[in-house]
Amino acid sequence: MRTPIALILVMLVASCSPEPGVPEDDILFHDLVPDVEMQTVRFYTLQDRVVCSTYVPTPADSAVSYDLDLNGDGVNDFRITAGHSKYTQGYCGHCDRFTYNISISGLSDQDSIANSPENYWASRLFSESDTIGAGNTWLSRTEIQLLEGCALPFQADFTAGYLGVKIRDGYGYIRIEKLENNGIRILEQAFNRTPGGQVVCGKN
Repeated sequence: MRTPIALILVMLVASCSPEPGVPEDDILFHDLVPDVEMQTVRFYTLQDRVVCSTYVPTPADSAVSYDLDLNGDGVNDFRITAGHSKYTQGYCGHCDRFTYNISISGLSDQDSIANSPENYWASRLFSESDTIGAGNTWLSRTEIQLLEGCALPFQADFTAGYLGVKIRDGYGYIRIEKLENNGIRILEQAFNRTPGGQVVCGKN
């Protein structure tokens, strides 16, 4: 017996439909155009002394920040801050020492960032196609980059990837890459507004 074409079409539509009771993902994606570039060092000058040499940034101290609204409610959720500063708390060698820091912070007690399983206070960087969801640990602030300085408790660095973020019970990502002179570029963001909904890095 031949199966009617209409019945086949109904079966195909049913097989592609979401499971009953499972809400569809509501992904809010935003490609930042132009990309947001945060850079606090204009140039370096060689400091050459008899006992040591180093490159000194200009300006000597600077910071810049950028706020992001991931869930589209008109309220900023996260702040990325990039900066550098001269170490002035005591002796740390004959040459000047500078700390280079890029961090991300949640702007409310419901906003958090996935931290690294190897370096607790550092950001976890996900790769394209990774899934961000409940199987992570979360902090209100993580360090994307923390370099040089003097007697730092830990160091952190990055090249490119996706920051995992959480707002209440929803998950999202912020795609970033490193610029020369310890800067950062923010390229895109996405957030799943479905409660408990995961997000796949690079998929919108």
